[in-house]
Amino acid sequence: MNAGPVVVIGNFDGVHRGHVALLRAARSAEPAAPLVAVTFWPHPMSVVRPDQAPPLLTDGIQPSSSTLIRHAVLEGDFGRVRELSDQTFRFSGVVVRGDQRGRELGFPTANVAVEPGMAVPADGVYAGWVTRLDGPSPRWPAAISVGSNPTFEGVQRRIEAYVLDRDDLELYGVEIAIDFYARLRGQVKYAGLGPLIEQMHHDVEDVRHLLQAS
Repeated sequence: MNAGPVVVIGNFDGVHRGHVALLRAARSAEPAAPLVAVTFWPHPMSVVRPDQAPPLLTDGIQPSSSTLIRHAVLEGDFGRVRELSDQTFRFSGVVVRGDQRGRELGFPTANVAVEPGMAVPADGVYAGWVTRLDGPSPRWPAAISVGSNPTFEGVQRRIEAYVLDRDDLELYGVEIAIDFYARLRGQVKYAGLGPLIEQMHHDVEDVRHLLQAS
């Protein structure tokens, strides 16, 4: 008689080291049996205690403690995220049209809206990568901004990624992945375009050096 599956039940919001250890234990208990992970969607707390539901690390597909990783993500401590989860924090979404200011300033960005309930890093500037998800794609180095563009009195929070040295990418309507590597600085409201553009040039060079050394 064939052995039935081994079923592991939990809220696998990201698969951290604790989850991996549990799955490995289940696999070692019955090596020949199918291994099934049963997770919950939406998060159980969003049903029984909606006001206490934690922001989610993933969008419901399947890093030691999710709580620790959430804090690290919110603080922009992506070295800590990788230490806890063995993964790079990834935010994905479809590129939408923004205010077109980045292109005018010489730094065209791919803008992804921040959906309610998803874990997002603190406002600031980050180093990372962008990858298209609609087919084979290289991983492009990118300077990433999270926030609402306070220099322009913005109110809508979003993620904007400038692919270094590229102004020829047509990504509107394309689903992309934004992988966060390191935090450069917090968000600042500048007194005009001059100081902002100067800082953006500095940010791009900082990103370039960080990613080359990674």
